[in-house]
Amino acid sequence: MPTQPTKTGSKDLEKVRLLKDENIKKLFGISQSCLYNWRKKKKIPYIKVGGINYYLEDVILKMLYLRGGRLPKDFDDEV
Repeated sequence: MPTQPTKTGSKDLEKVRLLKDENIKKLFGISQSCLYNWRKKKKIPYIKVGGINYYLEDVILKMLYLRGGRLPKDFDDEV
């Protein structure tokens, strides 16, 4: 049985970074209630573990780039 993920394009788990609510609020400049509404309306993907919300950094960065109107060509290679 392989020890590494076999899915094409899968990320190395050591490189995956998780952000918490505080990081997201600071990054977007929003309040806790705004972040709550984003989660409720499914505008931002997250996972809840042990009562703490986590966000994948590469997904959030992609959201920021797209909001700015462009995504670098090598974005998936960088993250």
